[in-house]
Amino acid sequence: MDGDPLMQEISNSLNADAVRLLPAIIRNSRHKPRGRRWNFEEKILAVSVFKRSLKSCILLQTLCPLTSGCTLQSLINTVHFRTGIDTHVFDALRHSLQKMCEKVWHCCILFDEMSSRENVWFNQKFDHSEGFEDLGSQGRTCNIANHALLFMVCGLHRKWK
Repeated sequence: MDGDPLMQEISNSLNADAVRLLPAIIRNSRHKPRGRRWNFEEKILAVSVFKRSLKSCILLQTLCPLTSGCTLQSLINTVHFRTGIDTHVFDALRHSLQKMCEKVWHCCILFDEMSSRENVWFNQKFDHSEGFEDLGSQGRTCNIANHALLFMVCGLHRKWK
């Protein structure tokens, strides 16, 4: 890609993520769907499209070779979230905010409740049962959980969450 003047011209008009994804699309366009290979960074970019809009992801998959939905779902399933406040989320938020000017930091915190199906199962990865009420630092109860409290932070001056 470095020596090709056409690719240099295209790269100058695209953002950094598109420049990273373009060679992978070109590389994988020569292969059948089961023969396509994607590195971790390319899969993460595809997951961001997948999570933003499923319809957009499906449309892009019909136009050019992208990571399959099954591959993306298996990558998403490798991330295990626990109940309570996740420090990794706050670290990622802090990292993102460091790249923004202070005016963009103004935000709103939204809380919402979500109902869930009552279900108890044993999580082998963490070696304990899941599905009971978990109150974070206040411990767990014997009641089966059927609701979750969620919160989201949204930007006021620029669209981010």
